[in-house]
Amino acid sequence: MLTPEQKANEIIQSVKNTGAWVGEIYNVRKDGSKFWSRTNITAFEHNKHGRVFLSMQKDISEQKRTEAELQLNRDLLEKAQRISLIGHCQLNLKTNVFAASDELYRIWGLTRGAQTQDSFEKFIHPDDREKSALAMQRGAEFGEEWDIEHRLLLQDGKIKWVHVIAEPVRDTTGELVEIVGTVQDITQQKLMEESLRSSESRLNDAERLAKIGSWELDTINNKLIWSDQVYHMFDLEPQQFEATYEAFLDHIHPDDREDVNEAYVQSLQDKTTYKIQHRLLLKDDSVKYVKEFCESYFDDNGNPVRSIGMIQDITALKLAEEEKAKLEKQLLVAQRMEAIGTLAGGIAHDFNNILTPIIGYTDIALSQLPTSEPLVENLKQIAKGANRAKELVAQILLFSRQVEKEQIPLKLQKIIREALGLLRASIPATVEIKQKLDDSCGEILADASQMHRIIVNLCANAWQAMEEEGGTLTVELKPLSVNADNRTHAPNLRPGEYAHLSIIDTGIGIDKEVLDNIFEPFFTTKAVDKGTGLGLSVVHGIVMSHHGDIQIDSEPGRGSAFHVYLPLCEASQALNTKRKTIMERGEESILLVDDDADVGGVMKAMLGGLGYKVSLFTNSVEALETLSQASEKYDLVITDLTMPDLTGLELAKQLQKDQVSVPVIIMTGNSSSITEDIQLSCGINKVIDKPIRISALAESVREVLDQRSE
Repeated sequence: MLTPEQKANEIIQSVKNTGAWVGEIYNVRKDGSKFWSRTNITAFEHNKHGRVFLSMQKDISEQKRTEAELQLNRDLLEKAQRISLIGHCQLNLKTNVFAASDELYRIWGLTRGAQTQDSFEKFIHPDDREKSALAMQRGAEFGEEWDIEHRLLLQDGKIKWVHVIAEPVRDTTGELVEIVGTVQDITQQKLMEESLRSSESRLNDAERLAKIGSWELDTINNKLIWSDQVYHMFDLEPQQFEATYEAFLDHIHPDDREDVNEAYVQSLQDKTTYKIQHRLLLKDDSVKYVKEFCESYFDDNGNPVRSIGMIQDITALKLAEEEKAKLEKQLLVAQRMEAIGTLAGGIAHDFNNILTPIIGYTDIALSQLPTSEPLVENLKQIAKGANRAKELVAQILLFSRQVEKEQIPLKLQKIIREALGLLRASIPATVEIKQKLDDSCGEILADASQMHRIIVNLCANAWQAMEEEGGTLTVELKPLSVNADNRTHAPNLRPGEYAHLSIIDTGIGIDKEVLDNIFEPFFTTKAVDKGTGLGLSVVHGIVMSHHGDIQIDSEPGRGSAFHVYLPLCEASQALNTKRKTIMERGEESILLVDDDADVGGVMKAMLGGLGYKVSLFTNSVEALETLSQASEKYDLVITDLTMPDLTGLELAKQLQKDQVSVPVIIMTGNSSSITEDIQLSCGINKVIDKPIRISALAESVREVLDQRSE
């Protein structure tokens, strides 16, 4: 702005040069007030006075105030548009003149100039041009307003989002004359929306993978909001669910509903975190386990206004925990059974050493006395009692899986029918027997007498459970293919083909506490005169020794089902079971080793009675020294397995190491512990079980000696 002196010089100079000056002057009155005037100064020649100046002024103060206010409004509008990122534009439909605000130019990245409508439209994103053109066309032709969002593809390659609102303008006759509109840059808003959608998507993915859902409850309006994962967890669609707290409770398992409600109400009263595990009951009656926790917010008066929480599906975890507990329980039972089996095996071993002299000397006495001798009958009774004791020991060893019977391929169908035929006479008529035997079920590798014992014991156990009120005894047999996915009922089985034998009764059932001990020896719930407690333990031992499994399903009042799984075999697995029936004798020299003098004595007597020359040693170390020095004197070594200082296996190994070529027979009460590999590596020719009858001893000795001479 010019100073007053500068302004005066400008006016004087203009009048001198052009003879006139027109402009606006800011004036000061005598009273000090100021005003704007429109001033016109003209210079002309006067005859008397020379050059004369004529000045005309008009007060334009009000006009100046109006212009100032208008400029202020323009500045404010420009600032508001710049802040809100909103530009405006107008199109005269008659002249096709397009006008735009500065902010619109900034949004488009253009400089102000003689721009046309096309100059702006060419920067609309190619994919959005059709949508924008259609809206503009309908506005120009039919006077329709439009409100759309579209993208811009600017000169520098950047993409912007804009929100366009336009409205046609009509003149007094109703004719369309103009279109005016606003354009807002919503790029940041779109980026935030996209970021929010991405975050929500990631959150949904995280919730889905973690099986966690979120929820919010407006406690004032009882309005419940669930995330997608919660709906999925409850197996519901949003439109199927009345989103209230009461409706939520309706989907809780009935047995847990009261606990859940009480826990939530208590958390509100105590202003504490709500935590609980409970079940859901879905529409298909399936059950899910969930873990839930939330925090609540309160107003200044302590009243709850909002609860937000998380809910997690822990069904898989619960099932895994249950399966783990089940397996741990089975492991404990197996360990207990193994411990009992070890104890039983030890007792049986010692008992065998006691029985061996009794049976051996009885056999010797019977072989030496004429049948007319009165003592013969007494000896037979002794032999009978000893054999019963031997059978009891065999049962204990069978339970502990320390003895194996000779096994051949056989079909269970025949044994089942024979066993049921024998049992029918002893089972009350109030018990109906049903057979469901699949003849396509193949052969198993087993001992027929042991299979018979399984069926008899389990059937006897079943009918005794129905003795008072009667019922139905069902015996089923069918083939079963076991793989890694279907071992739920028999987890101990290896994949393969099995015979599945089920013996099912409708009797009184078995308590859960009893099931844990049912296979233990001497455990029984029957009266003293009803059983010894060995039946099921023997069955268990037989099944395990045949590499099978046995499981029980039972509930009090609902009967019991014993499921036996035995591996099927090929016919080529048949074993040669032929035995010699003639007791053969011999004259060879035998070195006998047993640390138990009584057992050694009777063995020496039996072998001597068969014609053999026997040297008895009760010390295995001394026996080894003798053999090392004079092995040629002996044709056979018979040694006990379990001995102090040097066991039978160690004795055999040392003989093999010293290249002493005398055949070796091992005596033991636990023949299953000596595998074929052990026999081969130690140079053992045969293993015989204690207590041994003289006939079996004669056969075994002759078999080994004859093999040596061949």
